[in-house]
Amino acid sequence: MLAAGLQWARGGEPVAPAAATSPILEALSPGVVGAAVAAGNGVAPVSARAAVVPHHDVAVSLIGRAVGALREARPKTIVLLGPDHRNAGPGRYTVSALPWRWQGRTIPTNASVGAALAAQPAAATDTAFLATEHSVLVPLPFLATRFPAAQIVLVTIRSGLDATSDDAFASALDAALGPHDLVLASVDFSHHRDFIAA
Repeated sequence: MLAAGLQWARGGEPVAPAAATSPILEALSPGVVGAAVAAGNGVAPVSARAAVVPHHDVAVSLIGRAVGALREARPKTIVLLGPDHRNAGPGRYTVSALPWRWQGRTIPTNASVGAALAAQPAAATDTAFLATEHSVLVPLPFLATRFPAAQIVLVTIRSGLDATSDDAFASALDAALGPHDLVLASVDFSHHRDFIAA
């Protein structure tokens, strides 16, 4: 039985859930991520509850600048939204239910926020699917490095509009988060451009 992110062993002792992993995450060097996050300290800080970040691994400096601008935030929870590039997730919104492992470190998730989002009619939980989606995995270690105490919930969203589902999901997201929590939209800033133009 799963309760608040813990599995209960036969003796009644809580057992932490297994952490998910992905080759996409493991390809991101802690040195590169750390340097980009540190360079983001040169960006003027902003007070915000939401932000937009790129998610391509050639944009590490932009990701670092974005999380650098948020450095004065003290979120307990961060919800990272990204596109479901292949529209292959099991729901319109696919939510991760597990923490993630990156370079030997566990990045915690907020199980209650994840459960509230996954309970929406158009949502599903599928960590194995999310392990293939770079839109949420590439920014994840940058956020975990900048906000090491934060619990990070990953969500992908299929393309297209569904006003009823989208409004319900947005309301659930708003209700699940506290006043200091963050929502980040991980987006493609360009496609099919050469490196310099992108």
